[in-house]
Amino acid sequence: MVFTKKQRAAALRNLKKARRARGGRRKGRKKKAKRSRALATRASHTIGASYRAASTGIIVASPAIAAAHSGARSPEAFVGAYRSDLKPFALGLGVHVADTVIGQRVFNHNSALGRGSVTAWAAEAIPTIKAAQEGAQGGLGWGTATYTHIKTGYSPRAGFAFRPESMLYLGVKYGGGLARKLSTTGLLRSVAKPVKKMLGSMGASL
Repeated sequence: MVFTKKQRAAALRNLKKARRARGGRRKGRKKKAKRSRALATRASHTIGASYRAASTGIIVASPAIAAAHSGARSPEAFVGAYRSDLKPFALGLGVHVADTVIGQRVFNHNSALGRGSVTAWAAEAIPTIKAAQEGAQGGLGWGTATYTHIKTGYSPRAGFAFRPESMLYLGVKYGGGLARKLSTTGLLRSVAKPVKKMLGSMGASL
């Protein structure tokens, strides 16, 4: 079949239109995927910030929560809960502040929580899950005493002493931070790249 010059030109125009349409669909899919990742990232930031605020709130209020769980109702009873545990509570609070500052400045732990880092959240899962388990069994302060104890070494009425879970928490937290740092250097960068890519597609990070 012999095509005229006009037919060939029309066919070429149609071919260009089809290519542009395919390109537009690809761009549309890319934009949609990018929007989904952005929404997931914003959600992670919100969850990370909310968790950090709740964590500090639980630790600071731990003596009062334990007192309320034991039946305290008057302001004097809540003040007494802090007074009776003043020294161990101060030590635990000091550990929490130091841990927060070191974790952020050295390993960007708080920022990693906001990015949805699986290594950062793995550490925070340790006190959270243990507290939920003990809270379900009627633990002191509905489990908040256990959470505070693992994170800071302080437990209402039990004083100041680190639990085995505290060492596990700190080991996973700082070990994960070290892994994030090493994943950006040397040979580990190429090893971590596909893992980061996979996590990024899910709105998370290493």
